[in-house]
This record gives sequence, C-alpha cells and structure tokens, in this order.
Amino acid sequence: MKISAIIPVYNAEKYLDRLLTSIQQQTYNNYEVIIVNDGSTDKSLEVINKYKNLKMRCITIENSGPGVARKEGFKMATGDLLFFIDSDDFLPSEFVFEKINKIYQESKFDILFFCCKLKNNEKEIVSAPIKCKNKEKLKDGMYNSEYLKNHTIWLGLWSKVFVREKMAIDNFCDSNNYEDAYTLYTYLNNCNNFYFTNEVFYYSDRDVSNSISKRIDTKKIFRTVENLKEIYKKTNYKLIFSKVIYDYYIYTRKMIDKSKTNAESKEEKVKQINKVKELKKLYKRRDLFKIFYSLKEIIKYFYFKIEGY
Repeated sequence: MKISAIIPVYNAEKYLDRLLTSIQQQTYNNYEVIIVNDGSTDKSLEVINKYKNLKMRCITIENSGPGVARKEGFKMATGDLLFFIDSDDFLPSEFVFEKINKIYQESKFDILFFCCKLKNNEKEIVSAPIKCKNKEKLKDGMYNSEYLKNHTIWLGLWSKVFVREKMAIDNFCDSNNYEDAYTLYTYLNNCNNFYFTNEVFYYSDRDVSNSISKRIDTKKIFRTVENLKEIYKKTNYKLIFSKVIYDYYIYTRKMIDKSKTNAESKEEKVKQINKVKELKKLYKRRDLFKIFYSLKEIIKYFYFKIEGY
C-alpha cells in the first residue's frame, strides 16, 4: 500500500532537516511526501528544496493555516493511507512506514491509532491517543468504532493514520480553530472499526512553553465557538466531542474571568462570555460523567457549578 505523508509547513526551518531525514531513512519505499509550504517567511523553503525528489513534492500557498494546508495536501495525495505529520516533529525509527503497512495488510483498518513519544521540559513520556475510563490499557488489535464513543481521544491528526478512500474534501474546514477536530470527528463518521497499537510511531519534541496564547481575542472566540458548534452538528460522536467542547468552555471562561477590564473592555468581556455560553447547550454534565476517569477531572468540571453563571 502506498503511504502519503502530508506535511503543512510554516516557518519550521530549524525542525525540517530532522523530520525529512527521518522520512528518507524509512525502509519501506512505497510512499510519497507532500509538503505544503503555508507562506513561510523564514528559510523553510530552502531546506525543503534540498530534499525534493520523485518521492517528495512541495507546493507553496498563501498563509492560510494548517487546515487549508492539509486540505491542499489531500488533494494532491495519491496514496492509499494518509499520515498527517507536523513539521516540528519526526519519525522515531526507520521502520514506521513498514509497520504501518504491515498492520493495514493484516487488519484493513478504517483508522489506525498508535502511541507517541512526547518530550517536554527534558522529560520523555510514551502516551496513547485514546484515554480510557478507569485507566484501562488497550491491547494491540482491532476494535469496533463504537468503542470510541465512551472514551476520549487526542485531537491531533498526527497520532493516527487515515484511509484515503474514506476521506473526502468535506472532512476539512478553512477555520484555524479546532480544524484538526473537524477533520477527525467528521472522518470518524465513516469508520466501522479502528486498530490500536502500543508501538511508538511518532516523536513530538518541541517547545510548547508559549504554544497557548494568554491573550483573549474576541474574534477568535467567535470563530472557535462557531466551528465547535458545526462539528457537534456533523459528528456521530457527540458524547466524547461534548467533552472537547466543555474543556474549551472551562478554559476560555477562566481566561475571560481573569482578564483585566476597564471602561472600554467591559462591554467586550460581556460579548465574549455571552458567545462562549452558547456552548452550554451542547453538553450535559450527567452525560460527561460517563467518560470522566479521575477525581481531579471531576473536580475541574464543577468550576461553574451554579446554573447560569
């Protein structure tokens, strides 16, 4: 089976050598790499040009965000399997593509979930993209996709492999807010099964210290709320997606509450709160308790216990 690695790139010059070298070292040869240069202003394109060959193609688009970049990469893909890779990560061994192909040949999965090695503050941990209730540990093998409706899963596309014939342009959105969630949760509608492996197929080693902006942006809140509402409407996995929505609601409400206000910004703060409160109709606390898995999580979800707060 042919594997298409789709890589959106924006100002990633210091990471690209590591990533592209890890791909070139793969022992499995039936693959292609589609790099979408998302309007980089650094030397990313110079690095990419060093690696371009028959297996590795690159297009440049106006800066539009990773969702649009992945969609453009999907349009170009000719592989049977799709592996979306972030430009600041890399493959941890030369056998990743070979093992992915072997699993697919044996199982014919609709979507593959695999473990990832994450490095943060010099600490490395191996983590699985499916978080089960009661800290249950999944064994390698095929599962019915219904299993996912009661467990939480990572939103990042990079911890999964997709089947091209089950994916369509409609699985992508132009929003830069929760665009990976849009792709994942609309794609899952087409899945009857998934394969899970405890093997590590991905390495995330990046500086995440400033990855979450502390600035409250009203336009971004409005865009994000609308995209979350759209995903909720379209997905068949409403229970686990409602947890994603509530996580966003809790985090954003805390940030708004902590933000400083003056005479001019008070009205803006009211707009922000009213917008994010639209999400409250998309979840029920009693349903969310079905997928909580620790006392710490349960306590967090009582932050806004008083109705109408």
